[in-house]
Amino acid sequence: IPILIVLTNIRTPGDALAPFFDPSVVLILGGFLIGRALTKYELDKRLALLILSRSNGSGGALIITVMGVTAFLSMWISNTASAAIMIPIALAVISRIQNSEIRTKYGKALVLGVAYAATLGGVASLVGSPPNPLAASYINSFLGKEFSFVSWIPFGLPVVLIMLPLIWQWIMFRFKIPKDIDEMDDLKQISIKEYLRLGPMSTEQKFVILIFVSVIILWFTETLPDFIANAIGWSGHGIHSAIISLIGGLALMILR
Repeated sequence: IPILIVLTNIRTPGDALAPFFDPSVVLILGGFLIGRALTKYELDKRLALLILSRSNGSGGALIITVMGVTAFLSMWISNTASAAIMIPIALAVISRIQNSEIRTKYGKALVLGVAYAATLGGVASLVGSPPNPLAASYINSFLGKEFSFVSWIPFGLPVVLIMLPLIWQWIMFRFKIPKDIDEMDDLKQISIKEYLRLGPMSTEQKFVILIFVSVIILWFTETLPDFIANAIGWSGHGIHSAIISLIGGLALMILR
């Protein structure tokens, strides 16, 4: 009912959802449903292994790669879920190191890197962490500034891009991690083997990807920047991020 009310321009998202819950809560709920679907059908794990299977290098380069993948996952699913996906991969990496001293240092650095990146990555997007839409709702209430999915990114993403390398450098300095570790050179083969073990994508997985990509496209085209809007003559569809999130979440209800 609230979706139809908003789409037919009878009421604003806030008025339409007021009898049920605040738009920020709807955004959290829809984002949670989408993130849960990615986790349930192992699409997040598939993505992580796919990226790692194409990475090269070891030592510090591998740590920043794992942190980057974790932060990217945390933009779309909860930081707990992204850490739960990456920690087993990190442990598999650590187990390849023969030197016990290096294994201990590297293990601490890699696990802490995953934890820091999972928390930090949630700042990048409006749906990355529940405090984000709540903060956007408070800002709108007190300052009259409304955040869409796109308008949040210029504030959240730079924080991640700046802080992630700084945290990585601190971890490298704190644990004195060597630049290259010979035992880590076969990570690519490990990731490829784990990825192939997942098998081909099922129909359900393809459907979830379709919904996920569609929701992201709708989020990014809610309100286009002025220079793009002037160039193409279209300013965006104007459907609120919360409604898009809820549509995506409800579409996933088709799956059992």
